Amino acid sequence: RVEGNTFSLSAPQLERVLTAASAAFKFTPGHKSGIELNPSSVTREKAKLAAGFGIRWAILGVQSRDPAVLAAAGCAHSGTDIEKKYAILRSAGIKSVSMDLMFGLPYQTTESFIRDIITLVKMRPERIALYRCSRFRSNRRELDYVISKGFEIMEKAGYVFQKDHAPYWGVLAANH
Repeated sequence: RVEGNTFSLSAPQLERVLTAASAAFKFTPGHKSGIELNPSSVTREKAKLAAGFGIRWAILGVQSRDPAVLAAAGCAHSGTDIEKKYAILRSAGIKSVSMDLMFGLPYQTTESFIRDIITLVKMRPERIALYRCSRFRSNRRELDYVISKGFEIMEKAGYVFQKDHAPYWGVLAANH
């Protein structure tokens, strides 16, 4: 039994799944195949394997970069190696990377969430999504402030938004 996402499988298991998917579905040239994954499961071998099967888009569930926040939330990754995992995906041929951040995790502060946004913006993924943790206990004013501040930082860096969309998200403008 394997818990988690497809990248949680071993490389040989992942290859069998991707081989079966390729045989079962008839992809047209230029199709956009993607995969969602936990940063702890990213390895060079698995990233190259996925890219070799035509996967060109990855959603990296960062959630937070703070190790204490991630540990309290039960996340498997450390958060401190996000840049390395991002580089692995890029070097393997993954053309588009989305990164998800979550606000309202245990021990997380408004300031640490804003720092996470600033760090991800510097990395320049094609998409950054801002989510509210379902256990969010803070007031609506704090949530509105954090999301507005996140939008402000991301807009200055060239991201564009559908602000009334839940979850909140931004896409890197094509000219950046």
